[in-house]
Amino acid sequence: MTTTRITPAELAETMKAEIIKDCKRGVIPPSVRSFAELHDYVDANCYGNTEGLFEDAHLTLDEICDLCNPAQDIVHVWLAAGGLKDIKIDPSLFRVIYDDGTSYVTCMVPGTSLEQAMEKFLGDSIEVKRGRGHLTMRVVRVEWA
Repeated sequence: MTTTRITPAELAETMKAEIIKDCKRGVIPPSVRSFAELHDYVDANCYGNTEGLFEDAHLTLDEICDLCNPAQDIVHVWLAAGGLKDIKIDPSLFRVIYDDGTSYVTCMVPGTSLEQAMEKFLGDSIEVKRGRGHLTMRVVRVEWA
């Protein structure tokens, strides 16, 4: 079985695209200036599906290091040069789900992480007028919309 091997430069481009996507969603801020700093927000070693290289590309650990280390260096240089500085963060849209199954989408400040949204909403409850009575609904889940 022959396996198509990617180059460090190709892997770095894939990693950059995933980093930009995370930045637009507010997972990482556009102020990140190093590969190491990405680890403050995510497991940066997983960018580019690097965890799948063992199985998908049938690479050894040494081959993965020979591929990933230069790719991470390329990404680091790009970040240090301000690779994310012009990224516009999309509004953070979250679906808030109540214990009765109803939900709504809310827009929060751009850059709000899922963890921050969960901290804000989880456990909150609202009273809803139903017929002659009131029903209390509690937030049980928050997810990306």
